[in-house]
Amino acid sequence: MKLRNTVLTVACALSLVALTSSQAPVVADTPPGNTPVGTGVVLQFPDANIKLVFGNVIVGGNTTISRTDLAPGVRLSPCGTPIPARLLVPAGDDHFTVIRVETTAVFTDTVDTNSQHPDPNARVFKAVCPPPKDAGWEDVTILPVPGDPRSRIPSFSEFLIADDTLANNTVIKNKINALIGLLGPGSDAEKFIDATTLSSLRNMVFSVNSAIAAGDKPGAILGLKNFISFVVAGSGTTIPNNSNVPGGNIAGKLEAKASTLIFSLSF
Repeated sequence: MKLRNTVLTVACALSLVALTSSQAPVVADTPPGNTPVGTGVVLQFPDANIKLVFGNVIVGGNTTISRTDLAPGVRLSPCGTPIPARLLVPAGDDHFTVIRVETTAVFTDTVDTNSQHPDPNARVFKAVCPPPKDAGWEDVTILPVPGDPRSRIPSFSEFLIADDTLANNTVIKNKINALIGLLGPGSDAEKFIDATTLSSLRNMVFSVNSAIAAGDKPGAILGLKNFISFVVAGSGTTIPNNSNVPGGNIAGKLEAKASTLIFSLSF
């Protein structure tokens, strides 16, 4: 799978950055206050070849994107996150591009990112900036259409497009385990979601896991779609859905991880 000179994303500290060795980052910005309150708020950044679609902005603000083109062979993002050997430069490129998105706006749930790259295997990866201990690049791709890598995220950070050499079955296993972990013992979900709702969420994810183990990808995808519908229905009521409330954006995290798992199950 691959990463390209375009990436996506936005959040109270969005980070999509393209990588260039000795050159200063190219900054793509629009006038102050470019992120108004509303649903389906669309922002276009032509210089970075990225479009952001906020599901729901509750406090307006300004969103900016900086892009850094890393020199050929460089595998360290501007925020200091190493790019693992399993991630390859997208076909047709000789370097990675890292994009960092930042915003002063407050939004709920998720933001969709849209970019284009001719590599049919291109995937979108996200890393926290600054990186916490043992941080890495997470596959957040949601659209199984070659040349149109898109992602869905609950917060912003650094992004890049790349090809992933990891076997798809391993990718699926990692993603379902991450989703299970979001609902597991000691998680924010356990602390801030009522017992009945949490039990329903866990049961749905366990059913998806069973379908995956049985090789029933269609059944797993259907289960994940029902899971997302349940999360969306409880977003902001039974499930916290933005970073400014206790528990943070749990709904956005659950929806984003379920969405990217659906993507991987499509192959």
